[in-house]
Amino acid sequence: MRPFKHDRAPLRRTTSIPSSVETRVTVTYRCGHEGETTVRGDPARSRWLDVVRERECLDCVRKREGEADARAVADGKRVALEGSEAQVRWAIGLRQRRAVAWASALPSIIEACNQAGAARERVQALVTDVRAAVGSAMAGQEEWQFESDGETRSYTTREARWWIETRADADHELLGTLCGVEGCGADWAALVALAADPGGAPPVADPLADLGEAW
Repeated sequence: MRPFKHDRAPLRRTTSIPSSVETRVTVTYRCGHEGETTVRGDPARSRWLDVVRERECLDCVRKREGEADARAVADGKRVALEGSEAQVRWAIGLRQRRAVAWASALPSIIEACNQAGAARERVQALVTDVRAAVGSAMAGQEEWQFESDGETRSYTTREARWWIETRADADHELLGTLCGVEGCGADWAALVALAADPGGAPPVADPLADLGEAW
């Protein structure tokens, strides 16, 4: 009897990088600039790198946000921020992202009101209140107290520290607080409840008009 002959090539063992291992990788961003990022596991199999490559580099993001904020200040929609150079540079990006998020939220708030059956005039009043609250913050007119190291300190929205101190708050939570509503969820139910309240302010604006970046 002839010995059994294997027709297949012997299997080769491949070693993979454990997911706990972090590797610094150079990537090319969408804007064409290069930078480094950290990847867990095998960079060749990382989907995270595909996501990062579709983004702008941090310098381009800061430049774009800074230019948008500067235009809003020049147009009188916002007040110039006060603080150290580093604080202002950081807070400008934070404020710009809030402005975009809050402007984008208006259609969702209106839709939630419509689904709840709120009267059109009540929706109009709510949108007016939201615009006024955000406009006040952008104009530097809001003042809040913050607890820090056992001390209570007050910051206005004119100060970069206000935007830095509130950076961890979700967009819907912070907007709700500006409108006088605590615990506002992503479904905007707390704000919708205001639209259902007949004791609110009279309508002075069309909620379906000018839903662009208002701030």
